Parts: sequence; C-alpha cells; structure tokens
Amino acid sequence: MKAAQIEKYGSPRVIAVNEIAVPLISPDQVLVRVYSSSINPIDTILREGYLRKSVPLSLPCTLGYDVAGIAMEIGSAVKGIMQGDHVFGQASILAGASGAFAEVAAVPSQLLGRIPAALSYGQAAACSLAGLSALQALKDHLQLRSSQRILIHGGSGGIGSIAIQMARAMGAHVASTATGKGIDFVRHLGADEVIDYREQWFTKVLSDYDAVLDTQGGRIYKKSYKILREGGTIVSLHEHPKKRLSKKYGVHATYLGTQTTPRHLSELAECIQRNHIHIPIDRTFPLEQIREAFEAKEREQILGKIVIEIRNES
Repeated sequence: MKAAQIEKYGSPRVIAVNEIAVPLISPDQVLVRVYSSSINPIDTILREGYLRKSVPLSLPCTLGYDVAGIAMEIGSAVKGIMQGDHVFGQASILAGASGAFAEVAAVPSQLLGRIPAALSYGQAAACSLAGLSALQALKDHLQLRSSQRILIHGGSGGIGSIAIQMARAMGAHVASTATGKGIDFVRHLGADEVIDYREQWFTKVLSDYDAVLDTQGGRIYKKSYKILREGGTIVSLHEHPKKRLSKKYGVHATYLGTQTTPRHLSELAECIQRNHIHIPIDRTFPLEQIREAFEAKEREQILGKIVIEIRNES
C-alpha cells in the first residue's frame, strides 16, 4: 500500500510516498480503508521536529491525524464497530495508530466513530480534530450560553470556521479576527463582528466579552485576557493558564487538550447534523501531491481545511 512517510525531520520536501506493508491490527484495533485525511498544524510540528525531544518519532514513520474511511477488519476485542461501517476519527502514530496519510490504517477503536450521514469522507476527515476541538472548547471549557459574547481568534482556519458556526447555533454573539479574503469568509459563516488583525488590534475594539477561544497563542493569547469581563473565560489550544493575568483581570483560564473518543465523535456528529454545520474545505490534493498540499498550507492563506484524498469516493 502507499503511505506518506518521513525518514528525517524537515520541510515538506522530506515527505515521500512509499510502498509499505499493510499494518496488522491488535485485538482492540480496526483496519480502515482510508478515503480521506486532512492537514492539521500538529502534522507540521511533528514533521519539522519541534517535539523531537518530548515526542521522538521512530523513523521512518507515516504522518497524519484525521482519518475517514470504511472499516475493513475488526479486532477480536472491538465493540460498537462492524465491518463495512463508515468511520472517522484519529489515526496518529502518537495515539497508537499507524498514521492517516496511507491507503490503509490500523486504528484503536476508541479513536473512531460513525461518519455523520450528511458528510462526505473529505468533510468527515476535515472536521475530525478541528470539529472536536471547537465543540469541546465551546461546550465543555467555555460552557457557552445563548446571548453571551465570544471572540474566536483565527476564524478562517479549520477550528475557527467550525467554532463560529457552533457558537452562532448556541445563540452567542460572535466576534472573530481575520484578514484578506478571510474577512468576507468569516462573515459568511455567521460572525457578527470581524476585526482585520493587520489593520487594528482587537483590544481597541472589543471589551467586556464573556469568552475567548484562542487558536494562536503567544502575544495574542496574553492580550485576550484584557477584553474579558470579570468572571469571563478564555480557553487556548496552545497556552496553559497565566495565573498572573487571571488574577489581574479576574478571569478563568483553561487549556484545551482535545479528546477523541466514540462519545466525543458521536456528540460532534449530532451537533453537525442538528445545526447543519458546514465544513469548509479550501482545496483537495491527492496523496501523491501531499508535499504540495503542505506547502500550500504553510505558505498561503487557507480558508478552512486542506483535504488529502487517498482514494476517490466514486
């Protein structure tokens, strides 16, 4: 089978599509015939070796988190998934799977759920990690309620584009940061206010907000405390709470480590179907062009997600 692998850390040029053996599954795993995956920031972080000290990879290895396809073979201890089921979830090697950028993946069953009926394989892959992150941030960490006001950073990205729609479905007033062609894009998704981050600091425009979803980290994260009301909450995918800032502004802060379980995937599927969430896909690349896909992701402004098509759905 074909798989996108790296033998050393580096730029997208280190990725090679190799012929490797189909992985064997353990009793708690499912062998998935992969139709689609998508690129996440963590894929670049791992490929470039930023985590090589804390999370060393056994090279060569197959990259990829998001997975969507059909269950081919079921381990003897697996419950809740049957051969032929259309499944989506996570297939990262860091979670005990064999990697999503491959024609076939061995995936622990606890990382899989059934694809929502309204979604294609590409859409299911594109919303797997991004959709789970958005839903858990809004529902579990921020406990967002109707009429509350939330700032979502990076509204044109994978997480932000889904979070805007979910927050609107919850009845919240949504502000978002974007720039260029992303401004009209996030407005179309439902953002009530859009701040062009190249032209103006959001701290000059917004104040007394109930919640912030931070997808950027660094200086953006630290400044976000300032626009929250006393008792408001900020959740970040990149930064752990800053006690000094929490105390200074009287706000709650939390870090989001996205959880992938059948229950979480079921909640995501229900949310997407109930609220008619659109999964924005900027472009789709075949597996053979995965280098070009990463280059586009890392050099251009992407609206939503980039999908990797492993095999044609038709």
